Amino acid sequence: MEAIPATKTLSRMLDAGEIDAIYAPRIPSTFARGTGNVRRLFEDYGTTEREYYQRTKIFPIMHTIVIRREVYEKNPWVAQSLHKAFGAAKAEAYEDLF
Repeated sequence: MEAIPATKTLSRMLDAGEIDAIYAPRIPSTFARGTGNVRRLFEDYGTTEREYYQRTKIFPIMHTIVIRREVYEKNPWVAQSLHKAFGAAKAEAYEDLF
């Protein structure tokens, strides 16, 4: 892993073919306003997700949480605390659905 130059953006690097892929919380700006080089890995991702679930009974991952190794090594309780916090948030969200 390395930092990109201050004069570049990941979106432009993706569009120019300087990087092969990006996994990010937002759609790259070059997805809609670029040269057409940036596209989804799976064009019909909704169908792909449903087929994957039907085959495996596992819902495809949508988000990840990471902890820097040095943070975890100094504070190993962080992982369990994050797990509990997100579990509580999920339970609260489901309360509003039912």
